[in-house]
Amino acid sequence: MLRESPEPAGQEKAFRPDSPRSWMIALLSHLTIFSTWGFVNAFGVFQTYYVRDMRIGDESAVAWIGSTQLFLLFCTGVLSGHALDAGYYRAVFVLGSVTYLVGVFALSACRGYWQVFLAHAVCIGVGFGAVFSPTVALTGTYFQKHKSLALGLVTIGSATGGMAFAAIAAQMMPKAGFAWTVRTMGFLQLGICVVCCIFLKPHTPPRQSGSLIEWSALRHWPYSLTLVGAFFLFWAVYLGFYFIGSYGRGVIGVSPSAAVYLLLTMNGVGALARVLASTTTSRYGSRLVIIPTIVLNALLGYCWIALRDERGLWAFTVAYGIVAAMPQAMYSMVLGSFSSDPQKAGAITGMGFFVAGIAALTGPPIAGALIRLQQGGFLGVQILSGSSMVVSAAFFAAARWVDCKTKDVDSKA
Repeated sequence: MLRESPEPAGQEKAFRPDSPRSWMIALLSHLTIFSTWGFVNAFGVFQTYYVRDMRIGDESAVAWIGSTQLFLLFCTGVLSGHALDAGYYRAVFVLGSVTYLVGVFALSACRGYWQVFLAHAVCIGVGFGAVFSPTVALTGTYFQKHKSLALGLVTIGSATGGMAFAAIAAQMMPKAGFAWTVRTMGFLQLGICVVCCIFLKPHTPPRQSGSLIEWSALRHWPYSLTLVGAFFLFWAVYLGFYFIGSYGRGVIGVSPSAAVYLLLTMNGVGALARVLASTTTSRYGSRLVIIPTIVLNALLGYCWIALRDERGLWAFTVAYGIVAAMPQAMYSMVLGSFSSDPQKAGAITGMGFFVAGIAALTGPPIAGALIRLQQGGFLGVQILSGSSMVVSAAFFAAARWVDCKTKDVDSKA
C-alpha cells in the first residue's frame, strides 16, 4: 500500500534529466544531508559538552555515542538504499525522519548516559541512515550530464550542516542551555523534513535491486585491498572532528565558545574541500587522487603532536578541515568506480560503507581510551591518527598498483 506506483507513461515521457526540477531535487537532497550528516559532523560539540559539562562519562565512554551513531547510520543506509529500487522511498523517508526527530527532541530532555546513548546514538543514528542513503541515490536518477556536479552539491550539505549546528551551539548553549539548543536544532530539522517529504519523489518505476552482498567482488584484489584501506581511513578520519574541542579546552586552554568555533571552522573549510575533491576526481580518477589526500592526513596526524599554542591550533584546524574532508567525499566515488552494473553497484557500495561503519564504531572509543590512559594526554590519539592513515594509504596504493598491473596484463593478452 505504501509502495510508490510507476508514473503514467505521459508523465515519464515528459521527464527531462538536468532540468530545473532536477536541480530542485538536488537542493532538497542537500538540505537532507545538511540535516543528517551535518548533525553528525557537529558531534565534537556534544563530545566536549557531555564530558566536561554534563559529565556523563569520560572521553572513551562518550565517544561510543558518536561512533555507534555513525555505525548505525552506515549500516541502516546500506539497507535503506534498496528502498528506492523497491518503490518504498517515501515510506522509508518518512519513517526515518520521524525516528530521528523523536531522538533529537528526546535528547533535549536526557540527563544520564544511557538516556543520551539511546536517543543520540541509536534513535538518531538509525533515522539518519534511513533518510540519507536513498536520497543520495534518488538525486542520481535525476541527472545525466551534470550528475557529478549535482552529487557534489548534495554532499557539501554535511559541511554546511556541520557549520550551522556548531554555530547554533556556540550562540545558544551559553545563554539558553543544552535543552533549548537541541530543541532549536530539532525544529530546524523538522522544517527541512516537512519540505523534503512534500517535494522529494522518485520519477522512475520500482525495479528489482541486487543482493546486499556481492561475494564475487571480494575475489577482485583491487576492491578487497580498497576495503582494508578504507577501514584504516575511517578508523582515524573522524578523530579530529570528535576531539578538537576537548583538545583545545584541555591542552591549549581555549574557552568553551572558542572550542565550538574550532569545529565550526573545520566544517566550513571542509565544504570547499569537497568541491575541490569533486573536480579533481572527475579529471584524474578517484582511485588515484584519494591516495595523496590520505598521505596528507597522515602528515597532519603527526604534525598535531607539535601544537603548542592557540595560533597553531587554529592553523591545524583549517588544514585538517580541508584535508580530512577530501577522502570522505571521494570514498563513495571510489566504490562507484568498481562496478558499472546497476544490479551489483548497490551491493558493492553497501559493503564498502559497512566496512567504514565498523571502523567508525571502534576508532573514536579507542582514541578516548588512550586519552584516559594518558590522564588527559593526546599523544596516543595523535600517533593513532597518523599511523592509521599511513597504513590506509599503503593499501589504497597497493590496490591502485594491482589494478594498473592487471590492466597492463590484459592489454598485452
